[in-house]
Amino acid sequence: MAGRKKNLDKATQAWRISDVSGELGLSLRAIRFYEARGLIKPKRRGNRRLFTENEIERLRLVMKLKSLGLSLFEIRRVLVSPGKGPYGLTEKLCDEMTERLHARKIEADAALAQLQEISRAFPGKVLDSTSASLNVITN
Repeated sequence: MAGRKKNLDKATQAWRISDVSGELGLSLRAIRFYEARGLIKPKRRGNRRLFTENEIERLRLVMKLKSLGLSLFEIRRVLVSPGKGPYGLTEKLCDEMTERLHARKIEADAALAQLQEISRAFPGKVLDSTSASLNVITN
């Protein structure tokens, strides 16, 4: 974000929410949502949100933890009291998330199998087993 720096004073570098949004690929609404939930706390100048490098890194961490399937409550817990593992995870939380995601995968696989079976009822369609997508048969 070096090209987008805005000097607030000699000691502080901060970025506007639009710059952070563009850099991280998050919508303005998502950033405001994380702020409203207390996961990030950007500085304010009037009605402008200003993000320091620390806040941007914290937002990256929130995004990573969310991508691993943590709830907002769990993310807040990690931010407040980080564990010693990567991304502040504890071994216990990592194990819980692994079990949870495995259970979701089993459910998704079962739903996919059901949909594949249902799709066979439609004439002119065949299931591509390698991609699990439906392709129209052309004769």
